[in-house]
Amino acid sequence: MNAASFRTVFEDLEHPMAMATPSGRFIEVNKAYCRFLGYARPELLEKSVFEITHPADLDCARTLFKEVADGLRDQFHYQKRYLRKDGREVHARITTVWMKGRESNHPVCIATIEDITPEPTHVSTFEETQISQSLLENIDLGVNLVDEEHQVLYANRGTSRMLRKDLQEIIGQKCFRAFAKTETVCRYCPGVRAMKDGMPHSIEKEGRREDGSSFIVNVQAIPVFDKDGKSRKFIEVAEDITQRRAIEKELKLNQDRIDYLAHHDSLTGLPNRTLLYDRLKLAIDRAQRYKEQLSVIIFELDGIKKINDALGFDARNQLIKDVSARFKANVRKTDSLCFLGRDVFGMVLDKADSFQRSAFVARKILSLLKFRPFFISGHELHLTASIGISHYPEDGRNVESLLRAAESARGQARENGGDGYQYYQAEMENRSRYYLRLQGELHRALEKDQLTVFYQAQVAPSEGKLSGIEALVRWRHPERGLVSPAEFIPLAEDTGLIVPLGRRVMEITCQQAKQWKDAGLLPFRVAVNVSPVQVAKGNLKQTVKEVLNETGLPPEHLEIEITEAVLANNPEKTLQVLTNLKNMGVTLALDDFGTGYSSLGYLQKYPIDRIKIAREFIRSMLHNDRDAAIVESIIALGEKLGMGVVAEGVETEDTLDFLLAFGCTNIQGFYYAKPMDGKTFSSYLKDWCGAHSACPMKV
Repeated sequence: MNAASFRTVFEDLEHPMAMATPSGRFIEVNKAYCRFLGYARPELLEKSVFEITHPADLDCARTLFKEVADGLRDQFHYQKRYLRKDGREVHARITTVWMKGRESNHPVCIATIEDITPEPTHVSTFEETQISQSLLENIDLGVNLVDEEHQVLYANRGTSRMLRKDLQEIIGQKCFRAFAKTETVCRYCPGVRAMKDGMPHSIEKEGRREDGSSFIVNVQAIPVFDKDGKSRKFIEVAEDITQRRAIEKELKLNQDRIDYLAHHDSLTGLPNRTLLYDRLKLAIDRAQRYKEQLSVIIFELDGIKKINDALGFDARNQLIKDVSARFKANVRKTDSLCFLGRDVFGMVLDKADSFQRSAFVARKILSLLKFRPFFISGHELHLTASIGISHYPEDGRNVESLLRAAESARGQARENGGDGYQYYQAEMENRSRYYLRLQGELHRALEKDQLTVFYQAQVAPSEGKLSGIEALVRWRHPERGLVSPAEFIPLAEDTGLIVPLGRRVMEITCQQAKQWKDAGLLPFRVAVNVSPVQVAKGNLKQTVKEVLNETGLPPEHLEIEITEAVLANNPEKTLQVLTNLKNMGVTLALDDFGTGYSSLGYLQKYPIDRIKIAREFIRSMLHNDRDAAIVESIIALGEKLGMGVVAEGVETEDTLDFLLAFGCTNIQGFYYAKPMDGKTFSSYLKDWCGAHSACPMKV
């Protein structure tokens, strides 16, 4: 850096800085230094450091400068008081570095000053002393004064409580003997380091008491300076953090447990669909990078429903567990065996460089099932499977297309009678023609307003009131009647029709909600589901704003319901979209929590108001302790984070009782009400008011 550049930087620094000779005469000062002391620059350049130093601190300052002049130091840190031009006293922490001048061998001091002047107080010196002493003796920290021989010169009551010893037993002891029951100075002793470089240092270590009990302590050592500027003592501030570390450890274990439960099937212990998705994505990335191939295998066990009907649910579960255990013992770990639910398994064959490899694995699956029977409830069972296979890159270049191709091939294998495997064939024309026709009909459905919305109640049982409504789209096909969303929503997402379709559903819902509000029947929210495609490709903020303006529905009555897939796709854009909606006053709910890309980080990062427990867990928790544990953990998590929790898919009183025992406050499902069209649901709202003392209008 040249002289001009240095001068500019020096002048513009926010911290006060000065340059001086060993005799204390100023060479240069910056603007901040002048402001700090109230002098003009020419005035300071005519003075020495000692002329503006408080008389009580002069000896220390002169000693330090003399040691530099004698070559005993090349830097020092100390605290002192200055006298401003107006006579006021100011306190400073000073750090100096001494460098050789360009034109002479005399060192030049470059000093950085930190203003540590205490705030003005109306408390007398006597009162300050009393407050400090009272605070020192009653604070829940150990505070000790220790000399350079590590002898404790002073200890407060906090130290006595921490070590469970009388003060007389502590004062006079070596600090390492008092705290750690050792005879040597601890490694990386913060006190030694603090006295050496004049700066505070800290360490976390294990302490040990006379009774043999141990504790975790955080020790901070602060140097104490003599008048000559040297540190021969230090203040030791000790905090017992044993309980804090225990809580952190427990939280870490709980986080690990929740993460495991969220990514593994509770019945089989195998990775679930989420983990299969992640591993397949990694495998595709690797295959793209190294120009490799891979295969996806999806297979289902044939005839499981008949076994369930004949032997019961418990026998069926035991069979699934036994099948999983056999597969785990007989396939490579690198093949990523996963359980996808019900009776379906998946595998990713990394580096599968030929059709023969996938065929070999498929035949191995069939032989493991057919030729080695399973013994369940006294019955000998021989199983078969329907297996679908897709290959990268021939059948798809991303996770969704490869899984879809394998699923399609599995369906074909099942239609062929099971007990075999089927490669995906792009010319499976029947299905393709069907979806092509359905796409055209969906276009016409939007044009002719064939979409309708059904509504399902959310109930707060403990309060005896409705707590919300979910809007569910239906398609009134002129020939086929009501078409399930499971049939046309994926098609709408694939074709982009989900954007206008989603807007139309929101318009219908908000118009209906405004009518209920005007009738005094809507003090709560109406939830509208939003697809990941709407967030990624549609201007969701503008859509919501326009629909609310057009319908006149206040934003606090609208809830946008998203799935975890939305959060996993383009997180930065998603966060911006959700934050904009939140700022508008719209509530945000996270649907199917626990089955997709579950992460506690999402709840922390995104402005989510409510979480909805996936119905898969609700259905199985009565028969599966691990699913019950997941449900209980999610409810507790929602309560801790101040989020509402909704359990959907509740159909029986036993399920309801379980959820109420876990503290769930919002219930949705057939137990209370099936989805209804707008007219029927309007009557339902009025009837609810008549049948319940806690009418929605009075909430």
